[in-house]
Amino acid sequence: MSDIAVKSATTASKETWSEDWLSVIIGVLVFALALFSLSGTDLFGWAVTTSVYTNISIALAPVAKTYAVLDGVTALLLTYASLLVVLSAGVAALGADVRKFALSFTVVFAIAYASWIAGSYAYMAAAMPARHASRRTLRCGGSIRATVAIRIWPSCAGRS
Repeated sequence: MSDIAVKSATTASKETWSEDWLSVIIGVLVFALALFSLSGTDLFGWAVTTSVYTNISIALAPVAKTYAVLDGVTALLLTYASLLVVLSAGVAALGADVRKFALSFTVVFAIAYASWIAGSYAYMAAAMPARHASRRTLRCGGSIRATVAIRIWPSCAGRS
């Protein structure tokens, strides 16, 4: 555990929640809200997604086309704000310093997302040629889909 974000287990009072149970509660809550997409109501479609780009203005966009009226920066700010609120509530429930957490989270989020955007630049991204990829799509119903890409490089052929 980090001294900046969360008090150590030895100093936390017995009246606070444990990190494990808070993780389970938040995870179940997010999962339950995501299940609304099966009925056609996408509650998280405003969240940001990053695609490979050559023009920075098209790098960010909302996940769902339903929320296409939002620009990418707004979707990014909404994603940041929602994560900050939910995670800060968890930190507060643990009895830790929410201000320190918010500052630390903001720095880490900014560095991480800037890295993700930089890594998605088309000339920098490790784009895989289609002839070297085997794609498998698993459909679990509704809008839940997982795509698995396996790299198969010719130089590795015949090796065990």
